[in-house]
Amino acid sequence: MGTNYDAMTTRGECDSCGRPGQKLHLGKTSIGWPPLLRLRRLEPGSNIADADRDPIIETFADWLVFVCSDEVTEISDEYGNTYTAEELLERLNRIAEKWPENPPMMPGDYLASLGSPPNREVVLENGWRGLFEEFS
Repeated sequence: MGTNYDAMTTRGECDSCGRPGQKLHLGKTSIGWPPLLRLRRLEPGSNIADADRDPIIETFADWLVFVCSDEVTEISDEYGNTYTAEELLERLNRIAEKWPENPPMMPGDYLASLGSPPNREVVLENGWRGLFEEFS
């Protein structure tokens, strides 16, 4: 069982309803795993205009700056709970600290558990994991 976290931003417009603002997936927590954050980068063949729609988030520091920015207007989970950036970070840290007995995972462990190729998963500087593709 897991929980997904999303942010409403001031970028673009909502794909679902067309209102100003865009919903971006921030990451997920699952029992037995450290937090998994959704990362974003310019893919080969894309151009800088693509960065206007999605922020470039390649590290934990990038993710933290984005989540704490004025660009994020609301943070919520899939169950309708809302969080400030500080509350979300506290929650993710508490979850990460619950599983110290788990051995450290190698890059690709989460994707391998889903049967996906591991080259899109990275270990972030704080020990959490990041993924350069959409997941739920």
